[in-house]
This record gives sequence, structure tokens and C-alpha cells, in this order.
Amino acid sequence: MKTETIPNEVSEPVDVLAHASDCIRKNPLSSVVGAAVFGLAVGCLIMSGRHEPTLQERFVGEPLEHANDVLSNISENLSRLVANLKFW
Repeated sequence: MKTETIPNEVSEPVDVLAHASDCIRKNPLSSVVGAAVFGLAVGCLIMSGRHEPTLQERFVGEPLEHANDVLSNISENLSRLVANLKFW
């Protein structure tokens, strides 16, 4: 595999663009692999911040928490009702 060096002094930005374009044309596989690895790294960084619930959390934990909330609301309402009832 033949590697090229970038000239130390570049007179114009157009020369840099032309040199980069030539390198990509001469080594397309390395350019594609580099872009794919970069995209994979960015995707992993984005996805690492998200928490996907497990099956147990989704189908056991969350319904139990919801049921617990409903039962505690019912209990509070019944205790208020009993407190408001006046017996003889």
C-alpha cells in the first residue's frame, strides 16, 4: 500500500481540497471504512445515553408500580370517605 504525504506548505485551500480528493480517489476502500467506523462511533455515543427497559421492567415492574399507585389512591379516597362519615 502506497502512502502519500501532505505537503508542508499549501498555498491555497483549493490545493488541500484537490489533494484530499486525489487521496480519496486513489484509496476508496480506506475512505469508506473510515467513514463507516466514524458513523458507528457517533451512533454508539448517541445510543449510550438512552435506557431501554428490560422485559422484566416493562412487563412486571411498571404494571406493579401502576397497580400500587392505583391502590394507594383508592386507599386514600376511602380513608377520606370514612373520616367524613358521621355515625350516630
